[in-house]
Amino acid sequence: MKTTFNDVGLKLTETRKYAAGAYDSRHGKSTIDLTCPFCDADTTAYVWSLAGGGKRCANEDCGALFGSWGCAYKLKSMIHSGNEDDQGRAA
Repeated sequence: MKTTFNDVGLKLTETRKYAAGAYDSRHGKSTIDLTCPFCDADTTAYVWSLAGGGKRCANEDCGALFGSWGCAYKLKSMIHSGNEDDQGRAA
């Protein structure tokens, strides 16, 4: 199950700071390299996507969501139980 900003609002997530790397500022196509604080996967995101709906971790098994202000979010149940959500459903 993937993390959403609704989960963040309901306090069902763990929040960690992510590392930002190289920044490419071509007009209209500004991207930034990010490292997931939950699984260490490298992800490239459009800068505008972080301020909008966020960017998912490139590791599909992770499900973390990168947001603005340098924070990444992941469902607490996915961190502690591996791959099940709060209701015990397989992710």
